[in-house]
Amino acid sequence: MLITDIPNNQKSWKQLEKLYTDAFKEEERETVYKLQHLVKTGRYCIKVALIEENIAGFCIVDHNHELHYSLLTFLTVAKQYRAKHIASKLIAAVQNRADQNTATDFLFVEAENKVQELYTKTNFFVLPFRYNTPLYNSKTKTTKSNLLLYNKSRKPTLKQLEAILKDIFTFGYEVNKEDPRLTKQLKALKYIEKATTQSCNNICELNK
Repeated sequence: MLITDIPNNQKSWKQLEKLYTDAFKEEERETVYKLQHLVKTGRYCIKVALIEENIAGFCIVDHNHELHYSLLTFLTVAKQYRAKHIASKLIAAVQNRADQNTATDFLFVEAENKVQELYTKTNFFVLPFRYNTPLYNSKTKTTKSNLLLYNKSRKPTLKQLEAILKDIFTFGYEVNKEDPRLTKQLKALKYIEKATTQSCNNICELNK
């Protein structure tokens, strides 16, 4: 098995599209055209697990160079390749890249409750506030999730975290800055008291 960036050929993109659309509902995913465009611009990186030239699993990483953060999203493994530790190997590849990239101060991951344990077992911890992400192609709906931070990352201040959340919502989910879902999410940060001077490690007991 080889963990690498997605090969730039039609066969690989067709395989990824099939796995992507099978794993995620339409309201939960971006278009493949957008993925291709953002990979070309360098904003997105798609890590794939190749077994005999077949994509067994993949994950998407959004890199914001200005805010010095990366966000791991859309991780999935094809059914016939599960129970082979492919997901943990993809996560490790993303973590290794973050460890080696001095421009990445923060590595986050979005995870629903049912898969949260996968990330807490691989050196992420849950940030202690309610996190609800918008659904694509909806102006009002959200889905409950969690935002986790890689343990080896620097710990963001409240101001940095606010800027990152704004970018995740406006760029990733394509909502406008006045969207009530973004406003509500930013208000949830009030539970992280004194975050401008204390690290996330010191505030994990809040909001329980």
